[in-house]
Amino acid sequence: MSKKTTIILLIVAILAIQLACDVSFNLQGEDKKSAQETGVAQTLSVLQGDKKQIPPTQDEGEEKLPTITLQPDVTPTITNTPLPCNKAKFIEETIPDGTQFDPGDNFTKKWEMRNVGECTWTTDYRLVFTDGEQMGGSSPKYLTNEVAPGEVLEIEVNLTAPPNPGDYTGTWKLKAPDGELFTYFWVKINVKGAAFAVIGVTLDAMHTWIEGVCPQTFNIRAYITTNGPGTVTYYWKKSGGGLVMTHSIDFLSAETKFVELDWPLSHTGDYWVKIYIDEPNHQEFGPLNLHLHCTP
Repeated sequence: MSKKTTIILLIVAILAIQLACDVSFNLQGEDKKSAQETGVAQTLSVLQGDKKQIPPTQDEGEEKLPTITLQPDVTPTITNTPLPCNKAKFIEETIPDGTQFDPGDNFTKKWEMRNVGECTWTTDYRLVFTDGEQMGGSSPKYLTNEVAPGEVLEIEVNLTAPPNPGDYTGTWKLKAPDGELFTYFWVKINVKGAAFAVIGVTLDAMHTWIEGVCPQTFNIRAYITTNGPGTVTYYWKKSGGGLVMTHSIDFLSAETKFVELDWPLSHTGDYWVKIYIDEPNHQEFGPLNLHLHCTP
């Protein structure tokens, strides 16, 4: 029950008591009427004062509604961004990134792209190398036909894999007549390391012709060249069917080392010697021809 309701009930109770008092003391005529008017006036006064002094309150349990503020309609402003003069969209390419080649291999890289700018690519536009490994590619390379906006350009460049193993990247761009560079693209390849191999053997001797009292000894050398680090196993082969046991020699890099054979002979005659590279080549080198003339 609210405070205001309580006050009203209290006033009604007071009026009821006053009327009862009128009856008890036999109020008559004007006195009775005056008392009634006074009670009404007091009641109105209290009610008016209650209205001014008591602020409205929210009854217990009454749900307070949220306040909703309406926002004015906002119309978005659309701004058209102009296309650049020179712009390209990549479509596809040949020679995927990381393709492996042997040293010195020739290959052709092709790119396909669409003109998505506002300007036509005339034959004054060209492909230019800008960074990395050029790999023998021709730069600049002018377009052979015009490419209007929306049309597709296919351009290619002939390249050669570098001689040494490793990863190589070359960056290329299109260049406008005013010098603007745009739309970069690249070549990424891997040059395979060659398998370890003996790439050359030279046989030599201090003397290939000896004349004198026998026996005489021929000192023979084989100069072995490799393409990198590794171990070479070999054995000598001599005329007449003679073999010398297998030996090995280590190489720390691509280099040339020599191995020696001392071959004593006691009879006049012509001889030859060869060297067989067992690992890694399985290859025979030679012969080196020798002559011995024994004197008394």
